[in-house]
Amino acid sequence: MKKCIKVISMAIAILVLAGCANQSPKPELSENSLKESGMKLSIPKAGDVGKTATNKSGRTTSSKVVTNKEKKLLEGLTICIDAGHGKTTKSTNKKEPIAPNSKILKAAVASGTSGVYTKISEESLNLTISEKLKKELSDKGAKIIMIRETSKCDLTNVERTKLWNSSGADFTIRIHGNGINDSKVSGVLMMVPGDKYIKDKDMLSKSAQAGQYILAGVLKYTKAKSRGTVKSTDLTGFNWSKIPVVLLEMGFMTNPQEDKLLSTDSYQNKIVAGIVEGVEKYQSYLMKVKTE
Repeated sequence: MKKCIKVISMAIAILVLAGCANQSPKPELSENSLKESGMKLSIPKAGDVGKTATNKSGRTTSSKVVTNKEKKLLEGLTICIDAGHGKTTKSTNKKEPIAPNSKILKAAVASGTSGVYTKISEESLNLTISEKLKKELSDKGAKIIMIRETSKCDLTNVERTKLWNSSGADFTIRIHGNGINDSKVSGVLMMVPGDKYIKDKDMLSKSAQAGQYILAGVLKYTKAKSRGTVKSTDLTGFNWSKIPVVLLEMGFMTNPQEDKLLSTDSYQNKIVAGIVEGVEKYQSYLMKVKTE
């Protein structure tokens, strides 16, 4: 009997061991095993948080919100910057017509003024601010054409104007410092073309509009005295121009206090900021005109 029980127990043990040996281990869940089985494993990437997207099953998954880069405000606008004057090898006695077909002659080149206190030349001041303006306008998306980028410039007034006429620029900003035989006079002056020689009403209108915006911007940032806007008919650089053009007289270098201000980096930056704001408003004006 005991022998019989022992045989039965051994048989049961053998059956149990056989059953355990036939069981296969559960496979680990992996991306490769799922691909092989035809299933898809969605693994969220780092940063894919915040945006919901719908997959094929209709369920939503989380991903990052992506926005388009903001378009630069002055993109598509080409601006010519004319830093007034410059050192020249040409004779200051040379003259050229004040306007096409005009018999009135005017000096082809001029040396400009200088700071009564700082002794800085106007050509140097004009170039410094023009270079700063170039950078700021470029950063806003504008394409910039410079009449000069060094202290030397052998172009006459007519040649400068012909250069920006053929450059593809939308309009020109002429940068100047002012001077007068009265050290008490100060302030910012804007000059725009008059209609004595220019018959293009659209050019005259756009020039006046650009001048208005730029003067307002410069006055806003500098808090300088306004000398207003003058429509000039005797500037060669206006009368030969075929595109809108303005001339900013940034301040009087013959005024000791204003001369000191014009030489400081902070005041120059204010002038540039004002011009840029004016250009932005002028660009908005142009876009509005196109849609009307």
